[in-house]
Amino acid sequence: MSMAGMSATVDTSAVEVLPHCPYHAQIDAWRAFRDEFLETQGLVDMQEFEVRKNILSREKAVAIEELIYREDTKMLIDGAKRMINVLADYFQLYSTIYHSNNWSIEFDRLKHTNWMQFGMEIYTTYGTAMQLWKDAQYAAAGKAVADGLFPTVQEKSGNVAWDPLPYNKPYPGEEVAGYVDGMIYQFTLKHNTDNLASCLSEQDELLGMFEGAAESLMKRYNADVIEGVAELNSVYASLGDYVKGCSKDTIDQIAAVQERVNVVEEDIILANLEVSKKHVELTYAFMKMEAAQHDFSSYGQNLAEYYLTVTGN
Repeated sequence: MSMAGMSATVDTSAVEVLPHCPYHAQIDAWRAFRDEFLETQGLVDMQEFEVRKNILSREKAVAIEELIYREDTKMLIDGAKRMINVLADYFQLYSTIYHSNNWSIEFDRLKHTNWMQFGMEIYTTYGTAMQLWKDAQYAAAGKAVADGLFPTVQEKSGNVAWDPLPYNKPYPGEEVAGYVDGMIYQFTLKHNTDNLASCLSEQDELLGMFEGAAESLMKRYNADVIEGVAELNSVYASLGDYVKGCSKDTIDQIAAVQERVNVVEEDIILANLEVSKKHVELTYAFMKMEAAQHDFSSYGQNLAEYYLTVTGN
């Protein structure tokens, strides 16, 4: 549901349009610490748990946004259904991890910790971690803490039979093909039937361009949103060079996309962002969920939706 037609005029030097979490650095450090700790301690069940919990947390966020913003009745109903399903899945997930032997294994290791040695490891790790923190390398600081306090790599352990994840390991070209496929549909409302994973050229380069644009948009600051839109302009405008090996239908679809791609003034981008904040927040939530689910086509579609919303193209 696009809101791209709404626009006004704002000062690009005005206050930030979107709110920001003040604890991103701490969150990045914690996640890096957690992931490194679970990996070096060989806690396989805990790792499987965290992957599934991340997917559920993203689904929960979408459900909350749908219930709050409810752009139409269908969205309200979808949000309620999604929330009910997520709560049931949370119960099942925590019931499953409760029976893991990882709890007792790690508790036993902690009981046999040499606390004198552990204190010395804290002392030596502190300086390294703080220097990385001062250098704004927050994830590296979290990883350094995990490696410094728990230097012994343990054998893998786990006794839970986990259900399969909702996705398979991506095959070569699947991710960038999904981004292009979703983008084509969002711009043209027509599905692409080509095997984009095999016909797109310079796939690593193209994927990096998509990821760079999305990363800029995810930072949420005015300047980063403007930069992300500019990067998407560049990606969309150059797609013709990457589909030369695809079918005529795909080439024609890309040409139709490029007819709607134009450079937009910064104040118009921020004005559209201002009047479409609720819709943009919902789009962010969907993109994060789709990234966790490896739903690359839907991610590409919502990335294009974001672009169309804030540019009015």
